[in-house]
Amino acid sequence: SQKVIKSGDEYAVNLYNEYNKTLMTSFDFSDEELNAILTYIKDESTKEVQVVVADVSDASGQAVDSSINSNNFYLSLGLNLFLLLVIIFILFRFTNLSKKYVLLQDNQLKGKLLDDDDKEIVDSGFNIKEFIKSNRVVGIASFLFIGIFVKSCIDGLYTVGIQQNYQPTQPIAFSHKVHAGQYEIDCNYCHTGVNISKSANIPSVNICMNCHNAINTDKPEIQKILTAYEENRPIEWVRVHNLPDLAYFNHKQHVAVGGLDCATCHGPIEEMDVVYQYSELTMGWCINCHRETEVSSKGNDYYKKLVELHNSSSKKPMTVEDIGGLECSKCHY
Repeated sequence: SQKVIKSGDEYAVNLYNEYNKTLMTSFDFSDEELNAILTYIKDESTKEVQVVVADVSDASGQAVDSSINSNNFYLSLGLNLFLLLVIIFILFRFTNLSKKYVLLQDNQLKGKLLDDDDKEIVDSGFNIKEFIKSNRVVGIASFLFIGIFVKSCIDGLYTVGIQQNYQPTQPIAFSHKVHAGQYEIDCNYCHTGVNISKSANIPSVNICMNCHNAINTDKPEIQKILTAYEENRPIEWVRVHNLPDLAYFNHKQHVAVGGLDCATCHGPIEEMDVVYQYSELTMGWCINCHRETEVSSKGNDYYKKLVELHNSSSKKPMTVEDIGGLECSKCHY
């Protein structure tokens, strides 16, 4: 706090200077309140996680269906199956007609009448039941059924734990489209930890109040912020992007060191009225990014030496994969 800094405490002063003299909001908590906070943290850490179920819609308000790609696959498969059956039907009819024609021509050349068996072949029409029960149709249908079943099982397994397009309803109708898009507010202004910490940080009420203590204070949604501020309680935002505990991700490493843009993982945030999870955030998705992302040596002598060493023995640009980006212990330890 500012009181500790003004007192000349060495640790506090060094910490204050290290983080560019960023002001930390002071809270006049009593010992009883501090104990209550610690108890709350302890209780919340052991509480069973409640799953929030909410309507899913995209930035334009339309429903987002995570199975769209799968539905397109089955639609394409159905059309191909229909075309295949039409082709088989045409070939089947062509074979029958050809057989009749050859038989008639053969008998006419030999100058003899058709016997009973030949007449049965020539006079026979198309039998749909016989066509369906034919070995070819049964074999193709069985193959397609097994293929679709296996594909459905694989698709189902790939969706376990994936929350792509998850878009929960938030306690306050905050629009990134307005703030990040229309007014072009830097992401770092609200998410203060993105360049200095593992976590990007969910904005606290005082950050909202920096602007909304004077802007649109009469709006119903802003009134919710003012009420939370007056009651000295946090806004209970619903987390959208949530990696499993077994995976380690550091925002500072990717943004400050790697130079990645927020949209790389979070998508077109500036177009979202309600934020949804844009990327899969699966291990395969992360690994693919590490394989494709080139390492920039701009302003970093350490990486500059690595890039020079890499370029001396390879014509391909150096990617994160080349500096250990696929090692298991980088993300799992």
